[in-house]
Parts: sequence; structure tokens; C-alpha cells
Amino acid sequence: MKKIVAFVGSNRTDGYSAKVVDQIKKGAESEGAEVTVFTPGKMNISACQGCMYCRQGKGCIIKDDDMTEVYAALDKADGAVFAMPIYFGQMSGQMMTLVNRLYPLAPPAGMKKAVTVYSHGAPAGMYQKYIDMTDPLFKALGMDVIKTLNAGLTSKMPEDQEKELLEAAFEAGKALAE
Repeated sequence: MKKIVAFVGSNRTDGYSAKVVDQIKKGAESEGAEVTVFTPGKMNISACQGCMYCRQGKGCIIKDDDMTEVYAALDKADGAVFAMPIYFGQMSGQMMTLVNRLYPLAPPAGMKKAVTVYSHGAPAGMYQKYIDMTDPLFKALGMDVIKTLNAGLTSKMPEDQEKELLEAAFEAGKALAE
């Protein structure tokens, strides 16, 4: 059974990041995968100290927060989902804190499949440069991004566009579980 770990970078349980991850989860589960979902904003995750302790191959120097659970889950996972709402031109602070704390995973021991999700209220294309700049960070962490979902105009997304997005998310979940 494949194991997938998903990170929802928004605390809004009814927001697009959560909706899209829910569909990815359903797609992966339809293929028999086990999916664990984390919400970094509801976890105790300290900021990276920039101390470079992890570069000595000893893991992260911070041992008393919820990242120990995240590291263990990612270690056992076959794939990952990173859902990032874009606030003020970049991923949410909660997600940035988590991503920064993944630095001990670089360079990777092996590649895992990943799906990235970006949700925002701007028109399509508005944040494409940011997305193009951000996705390669995950490769440095051992993630092979097989699908990037860009959910724009989330406050007024047309119904047909939402349906298409959620169907693509379901298919991305299936692909993660293959």
C-alpha cells in the first residue's frame, strides 16, 4: 500500500487548498493508498534557526516540536502533496515555516512523487512566475513534482472551472498512488 502525506497550508477548512487536497486524497485512496493530512498552521512548528546543524547529517537541531512527526511521515511516504495558498505574493507563512524546516531532507536519498497546489484570488497567470520559481525547491527536497494545480480566482471561480480543477485533483491523487 502506497503512503501519501499531504500538507494543507491554510487553516480554512472550507478553502480551496483543503478542497483540492480532499479530492487528491480521494483519488489516491481510490487506488488503495493511505493518505495522512497535516495542517501546519494547527501544529507546533518552530522556525528554522539557520544554524546549519542539519548539514552535518544529524537531522534538525530542533527536537521538541511537531516536525518530528512530519519527518517520520515523510520518511515512510511514497508521495507528498503541498497545498499552498498564496498570500501577498507567496505561500502562506505556515507553509513557508514547514518548507524551511524540510531543509534537513536535502540532498535527497531518493525521489518521491509530489503534487503541488497553489490557490489564490488572482486571475490565472498572475502568480505563474512564483509557481515556476517555487516548484523546483521541492526537487531539491527529493520530490518529483508530477502535477501542479493552479487554482486562481478562488473567491469567484466559475462552476465549470471548479469542476475541472477538482477532477484534475482527483486524477493527480490517482497518479500519486500508482
